[in-house]
Amino acid sequence: MNIVPIDSELAVQKIYQHFCNSIISGELKPGDLLPSEGQLAESFRVGRGTVREAKKMLTSVGVFEERRGQGTFVATKVKPAMFNPLLFSMIIEARSPENVNLDRDRDIYELRIMFETAAMELVIDKASDEDIEQIKKIVDEHKSGFENGHTDVGYCLEQEMNFHSKIYEITGNALIMRIGNVINDLFRQGIAKTMEKEGGQRCCIENHYRIYDSLRMRDKDALRAAVRDSLEEWRLRKN
Repeated sequence: MNIVPIDSELAVQKIYQHFCNSIISGELKPGDLLPSEGQLAESFRVGRGTVREAKKMLTSVGVFEERRGQGTFVATKVKPAMFNPLLFSMIIEARSPENVNLDRDRDIYELRIMFETAAMELVIDKASDEDIEQIKKIVDEHKSGFENGHTDVGYCLEQEMNFHSKIYEITGNALIMRIGNVINDLFRQGIAKTMEKEGGQRCCIENHYRIYDSLRMRDKDALRAAVRDSLEEWRLRKN
């Protein structure tokens, strides 16, 4: 890793950014061992504590791994913690008083339409008939549970999350799975509100069957309409 001395002002942030740039450029690769804190401190011309803080920032989100007795390594697997900053940045952006005049709900709504449609179109392109039947089983289970008295919001919310998680899983794309679940978490509170309203849970089941039917028929036009209508209904019901 090519290291140049940095100014002391905002040193932790600058070292953090240096590590990020080294990973993006490929200079640091998954599995690489970082130089020792002493070597890094000498190269950057800062104290060891400054280097340690920058490393902790990346360790906390799963980019670096500390191995006892071995040192600090670049992670080799994508971990859920890597997406936590993305989730919290979306939440803070949406709820910040500074953004009171901006329609962040609309931004999130548009993001989910784009993401869900793309993920489900990938399912149409890649999934086997058996894969798509797994989606139906989740909706059937939800419907059966609802008709047999499982009407609490927690149960319905769990089935909602299972439905979308299964779709992300069937894409076979690890990044889609993780980003999709981050977006789902962002919607969790709003979804729960819609479930509390009269007809909310039955509407959820009907929308999921409609999405399943479009996947089964591998009809992308019907799929886009089903996703758009489902999310539009969510947007209107949650207010």
